[in-house]
Parts: sequence; structure tokens; C-alpha cells
Amino acid sequence: MSSDFLELFRAAKPGTIFLTTHVNADPDAVASVLILREVFRSMGFSVKLCFPEGPSKLSKKLMERIGVGYEQTCLCGDAEYVVVCDVSNEVMLSDARECLTGRRVVVVDHHENRGSIVERAALAWVEREASTTTLTVEVAQLQGLRLSRELSTLALAGIAFDTKRFAIATPRTLRAAAWLLEQGGSLEEALVCLEEEPDYAERIARLKAAQRAMFIDVCGYLVAVSEVSSFEASAARALVSLGADLAIVVGGKEGEVRASSRLSRELAKRGIDLADIARRVADTFRGEGGGHKGAAGVKIRGRVHRNTLVREFLMETFSRIFARCEEY
Repeated sequence: MSSDFLELFRAAKPGTIFLTTHVNADPDAVASVLILREVFRSMGFSVKLCFPEGPSKLSKKLMERIGVGYEQTCLCGDAEYVVVCDVSNEVMLSDARECLTGRRVVVVDHHENRGSIVERAALAWVEREASTTTLTVEVAQLQGLRLSRELSTLALAGIAFDTKRFAIATPRTLRAAAWLLEQGGSLEEALVCLEEEPDYAERIARLKAAQRAMFIDVCGYLVAVSEVSSFEASAARALVSLGADLAIVVGGKEGEVRASSRLSRELAKRGIDLADIARRVADTFRGEGGGHKGAAGVKIRGRVHRNTLVREFLMETFSRIFARCEEY
């Protein structure tokens, strides 16, 4: 598929490409987008880069520490192509999804579940792999690019982030990482940058989540539900680290409700897919939802009570856990 991807653009007349990814872009999303930017530039294309609602807090600090800069505009204007990285569901693009209309769309994603963007794509490169960065590194190799030390280090961080520090690495993951090291990337620096301690406000959110948590036993698995005003994802990770098999943490601000969910490795082995659950819950409220099998989120705009969102999340999740109880 990497060769098909390159052939599509090699056969095209160089013009403008609108390159984007999902909201709150994590290190894998950021790295894959920035690698593709270099690929397209090497082919003579003008690139408009967009991080809808900005990169994640971790991604911003990562780029600052490593020394990778970017300029963005989320106005697609005269772009002939829209290339979407690390996501295939248009609700995760926020306002950037308006750019999908009237242009040739290309998807590059490593998530198994094929979202709504795939249906309208001229090319959908959706392949099961541990990270999207691995896929884009293969394209850079085929194009014969030489990446900077900084971008190579960022790409290593992106791969490490999505593979849980290479715990779920595949042979392709390790080949891509080896090439990035040959480009001058520093794995040590990448890992150090990913280990940043949470700031005061985030630590308070984690502690409040633990203090407010309600625990439910479902077939011997511990499900934790809690509420905070911010840092929902961090709080959910903390609850799993404390012993929960599944953590659901709700939060948000006026006019918007969010929920983040995380799985333990044990429950993940049973085949529970949080990304699919998040999408189904989001569809119920016409919101945005998605992520990974072991980590996903939902965002609902409008007047939806947090308890209503939690109830829907729990109903969808419990039904799947109960099904696994019967199997085992």
C-alpha cells in the first residue's frame, strides 16, 4: 500500500495538499503528519498543515524539547487533495472535516476500524499496525528521503508512544525504528521526553478522580467511574495504574461533555475494543468518539448531562464484558 500511496501523488500534477489529523493530536499523529509533509514537499507539492484544535499538551512539549517547529493553517482554500493521518472518522477532525467536500481525499491510518472518511476516499491506506508513524516512515524510505535528526527523534517518540514503549512492537515497527536511528534520531531522547512528570493541576485531577471514584465488579473485573473538570485521560490512566481493569472518567466545560476510557492489559486480552465503544456512544448523542482498543474518548457538544453519558458508556461496556464472561 505504501507504493500505491506514492504512485497516486507521483502521477498527480503538483499543487496544494491539505494535510491534517485528529483533534488533540498525540505524538504518533504529529510525527506521521510532519513526515508526510516532508514527503510531499520533496515531490513539489505545497502543503497546508492543520492540527484541528491544536496538538495535545504532550505533543507540544515534545516538539519544543526536540526542536521541531511547524506553521499551520486550517483553511484548505485551493487544495486539490486532503490527506488525513491517524484517523478515519470525520467527527474526529472537528471543523477541518469541512475540507473533505469537493476534494480528493486520502486516508493513512493504522486503526482497524474503518471510519466514515474511508467511504469518500480516493485512496484509503488503512492497515493494521502498531503506529501510523511506522507507515509514513516506510513512505519516506521509498521516496529516498533523508530526515533531520530532530524529526527522526520525534518519529521515534511517536512510535514509542503508540507501542507503549515498544511493548507491542511488530517487525515493521522495529525496522522503521532502526531506519530512524540511522537517520540520526535519538531513542534515548525520545523516551526521556515522553516521561515528563504531570504538572500540579494534572496531579490534583488524578487525586480527585481517585477520591471520587465509584467501583463496580463485573465478572471479577473492576470498573472505575469518576468525574473531574479536566485531564480526563490522565485521570483514567491513573485509575488503571491503581488497579482498575476499566476506567471511565467524565469531565468537560460548559456546552461540552467529555469522557475518557482506559483498559488494563488483562481486560484488553479479552477483546474489549474501547474505540468501537466510544464511537457507538458518540453516535447516540451525535458527538465525536474514537481512539484505540485500549484507550478512547468521547466528546459531546450541547446539553448532555454527564450521568447520561456515563450510563450509556457503562451499558455498552457491560454488555461486552458479560459476553466475555460467558466465553470464559
